[in-house]
Amino acid sequence: MRKAKWIFFLACLTYSYSAFPDQMKGYYVDLKGDTTYVIFDIPLYLNSPNYHMIQNEIKYFDSNGKKVKLKSRITTTYCFLFNDSLIKMVAYNGPMVLAKFLKLQVDGELKLYIFYSPSSSNPLSLLLLKEPLLENYLYQKRNEKFLAINTLNFRNQMSGYLSEFPDLVAKINSKIYKVKDIEKITLEYNAHFL
Repeated sequence: MRKAKWIFFLACLTYSYSAFPDQMKGYYVDLKGDTTYVIFDIPLYLNSPNYHMIQNEIKYFDSNGKKVKLKSRITTTYCFLFNDSLIKMVAYNGPMVLAKFLKLQVDGELKLYIFYSPSSSNPLSLLLLKEPLLENYLYQKRNEKFLAINTLNFRNQMSGYLSEFPDLVAKINSKIYKVKDIEKITLEYNAHFL
């Protein structure tokens, strides 16, 4: 019983620490294309934005200092600065993913998006910091449909999807590039099709 109390105490302490928000400057773009500059209330997880939380819901302070939830159905994008890097989250209202916003990791002819999920179905694992978040990837060419990257069938999937760039496909098939190199693959594809 005593051990259970300690675990509950640590879980509560960890959750309050990891969900402690930090205020960051940024902006969002509404459906009409208007840009509004705000201060976002970004929850942190291990000294980084808690992407698992902000991909579903983000809060900001309006001009009166009132906290407001930004919803994906009224915005196309929101961006904020973190450690001198611009983080861009794009509204997503499609199938395949429960997230309402996707992190745009690489922009260009081929866009690379990331959404986050717990590495375990155990809800306490995230609170106890036992297991990290998993990065899941989506590709989008030119405004076409999204493609969920299948890490188990990566080479076959990329051979078909990137077939217009045979040199890159050859690097993937010869295992020069693997799933962990997804960002490099995307950058090389975009540099080739400038």
